[in-house]
Amino acid sequence: MTKEFDRAVFESTLTKRFFYVPSFSIYGGVAGLYDYGPIGSVLQQNLINIWRKHFVIEEDMLEMDGAIITPSEVLKTSGHVEKFTDYMCRDVKTNEVFRADHLVEGILEMRIEESKLAKQAASGEGAGAEKAKKGGKGKVPKGAVVLSEEVEKKYEEILAQIDNFNGDQLGEIIKEYEIRNPATNNEVTEPVAFNLMFDSSIGPTGNLKGYLRPETAQAQFVNFQRLYEFNNKKMPFASAMVGKSFRNEISPRAGLLRVREFTMAEIEHYVDPLKKDHPKYEEVKEIHLNFLPAEVQESGSSTTVSMSIGEAVEKKIVNNQTLGYFLGRIYLFLAKIGIDETRLRFRQHMSNEMAHYATDCWDAEIKSSYGWVECVGCADRSAYDLTAHSRRTGVNLCAQEELEIPIVYDALVCVFNKRLFGPKFKQNAKKIQEALEALPQEQLAEIKKELDSAGKCSASLGLPEPVEITSDLLTIEMQNFKKSVREYTPNVIEPSFGIGRILYSLLEHSYYTRPDDASRTVFAFNPQISPIKCLVLPLLTGPAFSASLNHITKTLRSAGVAARIDDASSASIGRRYARNDELGIPFAITIDQLTVSENLVTLRERDSCQQIRANVDTIINIVIDIVNGKSSWEDVLKSHPTLSSDNLETHSENSSKKSQNPQDTKVAGTKPGNFYKRWTQEEKDEMVQLVKARLSIGEIAKKLGRTPQSIIFKLYTEDFEKAAKNGQWSKQEDLRLLELSEAVNKKNWGAVSNGIPGRNRHQCRSRYNYLYQLKKLYALDKESQKMIENIRYEDGSSIKHLFDMINLSIAEEGADEGENAELENAAMSREKEGEFRRFRNWTPESDKELLQLVEKHGEKWTKVASLMSGTPCSTIAVYSRYKTLQRAIKGKVVKIRKKHKPTSKWSAEDSEKLKNLVTESLEKEEIFSWKKISEKMGDRTSSQCRYRLYRILAPKSMFAPDLRVQ
Repeated sequence: MTKEFDRAVFESTLTKRFFYVPSFSIYGGVAGLYDYGPIGSVLQQNLINIWRKHFVIEEDMLEMDGAIITPSEVLKTSGHVEKFTDYMCRDVKTNEVFRADHLVEGILEMRIEESKLAKQAASGEGAGAEKAKKGGKGKVPKGAVVLSEEVEKKYEEILAQIDNFNGDQLGEIIKEYEIRNPATNNEVTEPVAFNLMFDSSIGPTGNLKGYLRPETAQAQFVNFQRLYEFNNKKMPFASAMVGKSFRNEISPRAGLLRVREFTMAEIEHYVDPLKKDHPKYEEVKEIHLNFLPAEVQESGSSTTVSMSIGEAVEKKIVNNQTLGYFLGRIYLFLAKIGIDETRLRFRQHMSNEMAHYATDCWDAEIKSSYGWVECVGCADRSAYDLTAHSRRTGVNLCAQEELEIPIVYDALVCVFNKRLFGPKFKQNAKKIQEALEALPQEQLAEIKKELDSAGKCSASLGLPEPVEITSDLLTIEMQNFKKSVREYTPNVIEPSFGIGRILYSLLEHSYYTRPDDASRTVFAFNPQISPIKCLVLPLLTGPAFSASLNHITKTLRSAGVAARIDDASSASIGRRYARNDELGIPFAITIDQLTVSENLVTLRERDSCQQIRANVDTIINIVIDIVNGKSSWEDVLKSHPTLSSDNLETHSENSSKKSQNPQDTKVAGTKPGNFYKRWTQEEKDEMVQLVKARLSIGEIAKKLGRTPQSIIFKLYTEDFEKAAKNGQWSKQEDLRLLELSEAVNKKNWGAVSNGIPGRNRHQCRSRYNYLYQLKKLYALDKESQKMIENIRYEDGSSIKHLFDMINLSIAEEGADEGENAELENAAMSREKEGEFRRFRNWTPESDKELLQLVEKHGEKWTKVASLMSGTPCSTIAVYSRYKTLQRAIKGKVVKIRKKHKPTSKWSAEDSEKLKNLVTESLEKEEIFSWKKISEKMGDRTSSQCRYRLYRILAPKSMFAPDLRVQ
């Protein structure tokens, strides 16, 4: 794997393979909104499914789904209307908006980086020196200031606490350190608070104000009583919810990391404030995490401390056992889905950074190319939300606990004279009564004292004016109570997961490029979270292969394993592997000839590129077990030896290609030229032994000092069952060849070669085709006849005497056979489906017609095939026949080229017309097109117009860099 992360290539891959893209991009897009494609959406759903199994099912949580549009009163009570804000500032001239803390953070980080590069450039060492030498992209910026150690340390302290500053403090930093718009260098305004919620109105009147929810938690809090009753009033318990949330970000950036619409998964664990232990705490207490406590950050440091959860709880770094338990569970979940554990830390919120509802809060931060990013928050929200909603609505949101020993106590209670109390206070009677009953015992004692001594008292009970109460309206008595139930407002421990941020971090952590080919990108998703679990690749087409293909995919899908078919026969097997590695598919099943003959398939593992071969059903069960977590690839290799190395995967595709480039792949110890090096008999014998020993193609190539392509080519073209002799064919051999070819149906060249000692099937087929072409040429003209009559055997006889033995209809089959393996397989499958006849009887007339059609229409084989008269034939047939004629006729074949427009000299009038057309097009701000210019010029091509204009504008140069400037 490559160590350096190239974000540009990474993001290009995500877009190209449609993991996710900006929403409404054809309309220009909207910042902070994204659409997930087929892979991204399934990846997100798999992540949520694993989260649900890990938390909801394993912890027996109560899952619910709430409304997105939330009334204003709910969010006022929760504090979001007043406090859910970020600070923003504007460019004083352009009005460009910035989030203040992000602006400060970006400028200071840039200054530190530029200072380091400038120091290295000055010293002649390090990356800065290299960039200074190279110049261009990535060079040391002009005007880079070398910071003193004191200033650099101050910058780092500010960055360590950047989330801890309020608006006034950010304003002071902006002034003191001259923070400006990096694009314009203009000053920015003082930071002002900006509420991050999207507001809306509910209903047609617009009187009921609402917001798109900023979190899913409030829907769970307002339903606490129903959840509590559903759980049979047992404590502790937890509710969970997955859904969309919305935040009107000031400056969305960094892809999925800061967006305006996102998916959240939140848990609300309700616990007795006096009993914050957890029954499963022992399962996680020994897990070691990288902690970044608040006190370390406040000292200006960002160094993590590694310790066990148990130690952190004992030292009160983590507030309580339940909070520690969920930190451990969060860590296990992130590790399970594939987050790199070395790039994961848990940071504690500092005091003035804490959310308005939290008493303690930790963030699981994941390091990506954007730095440390908060992906999971785990907060102790105390009883803030339930208390606030209960107070606002008057609904009891409390839990009860049966006491083992009842509590007996005395308390003052209010006894009202309802006959007089109601008429006295009228519509305020109920409010005053509830306010008196809610008073603490100390205040009730004072009121009782005044009533007993003076017969009246004055009390402020939340009304505009104090209320005067007389002893005939109210009596306060001391009564004895026996309490067997303790009522309390539960505290809430809330793990909150940003699914989009976790997903992006997972994509970065899973991404790498092959060490031997940086253009081959891979997403190393584990089998449980991978969107597609298995790729199925048929190497050939036909009913026999289709049956195996259908059986494999149907069985996998029936078991819940997502399978993808890649049956693009025009692409090589290596290319198909590579493009599906980009989708993160962990396994690939390859169907080949052995599948039909012996019911065997190969299984390839994505990251190691190792392959095993086994029975179809065995391979299917292996994939299902690994995906379900019952086995692993390492377990499989213990019982199934690997079949081949990556070299086989990379290069075996070349065996079906007609032309091969020996420089495409290099093996240690070989040279590209070795592809053409003549083979000795000793090398052939050694290769046969190595093949029988089941060595991979790459290993054979290394031992013989040749390229893998040359090995594959030799295996394909050489008949190793017997040693073939070289040299000219004798007349007796030709006679025997023609005699046997007539007797053997469908030109079984293996059977023919068995009757000709010293010749293999490839030589027999080639010789027969050669004789056939000579006969065809002999019929063309006298010049060809004279040339062929001069071809003689050793005994002096002419080869033309054999022509009477060549059957044209059968010969054509031989001529076509083996021309193009991939195309022929496709044609044969279509022939079986009855689309057309694969073969036809080619005559001199049909050959002439074919050449004329290609001359007229070019190499458009489908069109040429449809226009051929006589017996219908396939595009493969006309393509193969045309190539055969080219080889036979050699110099007489005229290459088919596209007709070009005339290339007459340019007149002064034409040149002036061209210049005027281009100028007019640019001035009208049209989408400039050389094709349109070419059409207006009449008989000139786009290339001719473009080249001519460059010559007009810059006579001494072929290039004009900028037409508008010229």
